[in-house]
Amino acid sequence: MLGNFEIRRPDLNRSAKALSFSDYSAITDIFLCVPAFQFNSLVDFESESVWLAAIASEYVFPIHNIIDVQNNSEDIVLAESKFNFRHVVRPGKYRFSFSVNVDIDYFIRLKNYEGQNLKAYFSDVNGNLFGVKSGNTVRPFDLDSIIVKKIGFGEPGQPSLTNILIDFHNPLQIESGYIVKPMFESSDLINIECSLVTELLNSDEISTLQLTVLDPCLNGITGLLLSNFQIFDEINGPLTLGAFNEVGNGVYTLTISVGIYKGLTKMISTLYHAKDYYDFAEVVVIPQYNPTQYNSTQYK
Repeated sequence: MLGNFEIRRPDLNRSAKALSFSDYSAITDIFLCVPAFQFNSLVDFESESVWLAAIASEYVFPIHNIIDVQNNSEDIVLAESKFNFRHVVRPGKYRFSFSVNVDIDYFIRLKNYEGQNLKAYFSDVNGNLFGVKSGNTVRPFDLDSIIVKKIGFGEPGQPSLTNILIDFHNPLQIESGYIVKPMFESSDLINIECSLVTELLNSDEISTLQLTVLDPCLNGITGLLLSNFQIFDEINGPLTLGAFNEVGNGVYTLTISVGIYKGLTKMISTLYHAKDYYDFAEVVVIPQYNPTQYNSTQYK
């Protein structure tokens, strides 16, 4: 059962969300993830760097600072026949709701989770991580639905909370969840999604790209290193980068030795991730089909 397994008094250094110790209100963080994602091993499940890499690659979507968690589970509904036999009319349902205090832009992003086939890992106030053990790995819990609602009522000056209702698919997963206490705090698993603008400054044999990296408040992010960037092109694949310079105010220039035409610029670091689709076909001459590139093994 999801919940607080280590009942103890609140630490004065902990946040206010640690004051409630009911089974469900102990949950403080939810990590939604794409259906195909799972950790490669039990060791990876306890590795902070693996978690951050999964968030940066947009396999995992963390929701932190959860408040007002409520158990909305339903019991099994039984009917009794005239021969005193009971049968299930409606199966039980594990369901809980929680609130987060976010602005309207973040609420719109959360709203996009509705109707998607997502799964989830969980963390509680004592730092425990919850998942489903499967062999030598840990899978996320299966979810039936995610409902996101804005609560706009309340006293003047009070925040307008966003309420999220989650339905679990398999009760057996909840009752036999896999629990570990890693060496890191789940609230530290943050990799900020930024805005990225890709420009091509020239289209010579050695091309120069200009990247503008902006945080969610549209301020330029400075101090990024060449090792923070991964650049992909739909024709050339991963690109080998040359000179790298920080112009200032979130603007960077770098050189590549091949022509790029249409694809995806992707930047990943331990703190930020961003991507931008580009189309430079108007300023770059796309090469024609070359018979020497024909692969007789792949295309028979």
